[in-house]
Amino acid sequence: MTSVGSSLVELAAQLLQRDERQAVLGDLVEDGENAWQGLLDVLSLVLHRQAILWKSWRPWLAAFGLTVPGSFVLMGTSVAASMFQAHLPDPGNPPLFIDLLARQEGDQLIIDAKLMERFRNNFYLETMIPQYTDNLKSLRGLKFDWTRNDPNFDHVYANQAFTHKLNEFGIIHGAEEYNRTFGADWGIDGRFYTDALPFFQKLLVFESHKQTGRD
Repeated sequence: MTSVGSSLVELAAQLLQRDERQAVLGDLVEDGENAWQGLLDVLSLVLHRQAILWKSWRPWLAAFGLTVPGSFVLMGTSVAASMFQAHLPDPGNPPLFIDLLARQEGDQLIIDAKLMERFRNNFYLETMIPQYTDNLKSLRGLKFDWTRNDPNFDHVYANQAFTHKLNEFGIIHGAEEYNRTFGADWGIDGRFYTDALPFFQKLLVFESHKQTGRD
């Protein structure tokens, strides 16, 4: 075998158990096979061993019972960390460089009221309405909707509160709660085609329209 080929074979053999790896490498030397044939033999054996393992129910349990839920936990943690990095950054607080809304003191969880107020004012749309009222009133159009069947009812409540808050500040907008399942809006009869696109077509101003004077 060439030095490169031999290195590749040894690297692939690391996927085997130690005792089996030594026996396989020894057999390849005795048979005098070339590097590429030896690499193919080793990889075939590795795939065969893995296929045997996946015939049992235990690897599937590990994959779907532990890995999948764990990935959702990591995803949620990543989203939360990104939110705090955007709205409560602290370059002097490694490793996440954020300020947390709460801290543990003995058996109690202490909420930092000042940080909570800062986070709400920078993250929650409802709290930013007073600051951006004039900008919102200058928009050609503002519209949003939500499904009453959202599995997270906080989303339903938040949208209801948001439209009421906009009304309090005299901001003209469209808001609608509709009775469909969450995510069923993209078909040919979905709200994206029947509601969202006509809304954009009515209110967006394109350069070609400006040049021709069309409405």
